[in-house]
Order: sequence, then C-alpha cells, then structure tokens
Amino acid sequence: MDLAKRLRSYYNQKELARNPRPIQDALLKYGHSNFTLEILEYCPEAELIEREQFYLDLLIPDYNILKNAYSLLGFKHSQESIEKFKAKIISPEHKKLISFIHTGKLVSEETRKKLSVATASHRKNNPLTPELPAIT
Repeated sequence: MDLAKRLRSYYNQKELARNPRPIQDALLKYGHSNFTLEILEYCPEAELIEREQFYLDLLIPDYNILKNAYSLLGFKHSQESIEKFKAKIISPEHKKLISFIHTGKLVSEETRKKLSVATASHRKNNPLTPELPAIT
C-alpha cells in the first residue's frame, strides 16, 4: 500500500541485511542494477489483495516466498529458522517494552475469550513452544 516505503526498504542496506528474504539476498548478491521494477497496475486500496493475488497466480514470481497475497497461509519456516527462534533470548527490557505498549488498552470480554482460546491452541500446536519435542 505504501510503495515509497517498500522501495526504500529495497535500497536500505541495513534493512536488506536485517530482514533476509530471497529478494533481499538477490539484491545484495547481484546488485540493484541487475533488477527492474515495473508497476503493473494501479488499483483502489480495497482491491489491492485481489489484484496482487491475480498477478502472483499469473506470473509465479521467483522471489515471492508467499503464494497467497498478504497471507502466511501455506508458508513453513525451515528447521534452521525454527532453531534460531527457539534459541532467541528476549531481554527483560524488551518484555517490559512490549508490556508497556499494551498497558491501558481496552479489550472486550469477547476478545479476551478469543485471545485465551487462540493462545492455548497456539501454545499446544506451535513448534516453537519450548515444551514441545523438536520437529524431525
């Protein structure tokens, strides 16, 4: 939706190194001069996901790791990534910051119940939960 922001991320060396994805890796490896960017279509924001999906299906781009527009549906992390996530240590300062960001937010009782169910299910089925055996 914010094309300027997206383009800036492709030219920001820190962002490219911090957030490795196939396109970022390729830009760093082959250089920006070996790629072109074309705007295929302008559309209303309400149609953006539908149009993106149309072009993903039509063009089957090499550098898109997600096959569904604006969705992680079907995406699986590599075993290496899962191990990195498990090993990551979140500092007390970071936990405090996250808590502070959410302090004072009003959430309906219905939302609280949905979050409770989702959290319980997520913990039970999430391969990153430390209590679960490692995936082989």
